[in-house]
Amino acid sequence: SSGRAFNSVSTGVGSSELSIMNNSFVFSGSGAGYASYIASTASLSAHDYNNYYAGTSTNFVYYGTACADLAALQAVDVPAGNDANSVSGNPFYYGVTNLLPYGDLLYQAGTPITGIEDDIEGTVRDEFDPSIGAYEYEPPADPVFVITPDEFDFGSVHKDFESAPQTFTIQNQGSGTLTITSISITGDDLDEFELIDENVYN
Repeated sequence: SSGRAFNSVSTGVGSSELSIMNNSFVFSGSGAGYASYIASTASLSAHDYNNYYAGTSTNFVYYGTACADLAALQAVDVPAGNDANSVSGNPFYYGVTNLLPYGDLLYQAGTPITGIEDDIEGTVRDEFDPSIGAYEYEPPADPVFVITPDEFDFGSVHKDFESAPQTFTIQNQGSGTLTITSISITGDDLDEFELIDENVYN
């Protein structure tokens, strides 16, 4: 896939003073997609306080030039100081059609914008520290268990050979305390997998 969560191919002719602020750009496909693709930066007057996440894509952001990560995007410095306050990560939306986040990455990470006082549902924006994205929200008060990736296809493995090891990351995206006492593998063909757990549990 070569999709783009946000796509702008303007050459700057006939447009000016474009401000792109407080957005969350997420590409959740596979292959060579982009979280954001801006062919030319000539017409931008402000570009900051955004979130970029390209998942497992081999690309990240195109901003007049290919940028492999947030640091490379900030280094473009057009307009001056672009994306100095932007973030990069999975916002953990509730679903592909429900873009309300439950992770804390976007919470109060935006900046006030004159004339934008409400979110997409009419909730009043925080006067000083609005959330990035369409929703003004608070992370859940309870712990929220998240594992990334939530699945992985090891593909075909020849007999008596091992696949490359894969890393799964467990996170708590809620505000409550998440307590984990052990980790184990369940399901079919347990003897075909090895779990390497370097955590220490109390």
